[in-house]
Amino acid sequence: MGEIGNMCESPEETGLAWKIIYMCESAVIFILNTFTLIVFARNRHLRKRTMYLVINLTVADLLVGGVSIPLTSFLEQGEKRPILEHTVKLSQSLFFPAVLINLSLIALDRLHATLFPFRHCLIVGRFYCKVIAGNWFVALLIACTIHIVHILFQMLPECAYACIILIIAIIIIVCYVSIAVKVNKRKTHHHHLGAISLETKLSLTLFIMTAASVLTILPITTLWAFECGNKCPEEVVGRNVLEALTALYFVNSMVNPLIYTLRMREFRKIMKALFCKTSRQSRVQPH
Repeated sequence: MGEIGNMCESPEETGLAWKIIYMCESAVIFILNTFTLIVFARNRHLRKRTMYLVINLTVADLLVGGVSIPLTSFLEQGEKRPILEHTVKLSQSLFFPAVLINLSLIALDRLHATLFPFRHCLIVGRFYCKVIAGNWFVALLIACTIHIVHILFQMLPECAYACIILIIAIIIIVCYVSIAVKVNKRKTHHHHLGAISLETKLSLTLFIMTAASVLTILPITTLWAFECGNKCPEEVVGRNVLEALTALYFVNSMVNPLIYTLRMREFRKIMKALFCKTSRQSRVQPH
């Protein structure tokens, strides 16, 4: 995001070393999430309705690597045309709320699956499609609102993002604490097995994924809080630390496939076969 990579207006351009790091991150994010979508597409067991939100999160992460980071470099290097600048920043600002809202939706879905497992089984895939559409609509509405308010009233976008993160963090914490309490109570009843235990394992996997995402986002959020107090983060922590925390934020979009590989056996099996097939094809010499 343009606002993330350059939160204080400065005449200095981003250093060449940091540009290379960002573009490397962009390539890794795009490749990992592309492979993740291929894995979901090739395994029907991973395309079940409870994974629709995870697939949607993968799409959002893919767009961060394939669109957001390259657009940031393009905006910094290209000519500063107002219409182009507003369009690029608006498109960049769309993905950040989309990822955050999707994380909260995943937490709410896991809470419902834990508290009402049998009722959760009755939810049809069409409902998740509507939820995903609502996720992108709300993210677009938030992005447009923040951008318009910034233009009209010169309000810092980072202040709005910090508030959004705070609300999302509260929702996620409440959901997973409630899940943990329910699971601990369930352990005393030996007849709760089967599908319910599988849902619990999936909830743990998605909790680890969410926790990793939050940990990569919190440092840059702290700097946004300083900016809300009319302090320039670059003056508080220095240019290199600011760029490092920005790079850490983008790591958020590449850790999820790694967690899926470590925690999901089906995902790991398909991913391994996919990489092996790609490796064998690259070694084949043409006649």
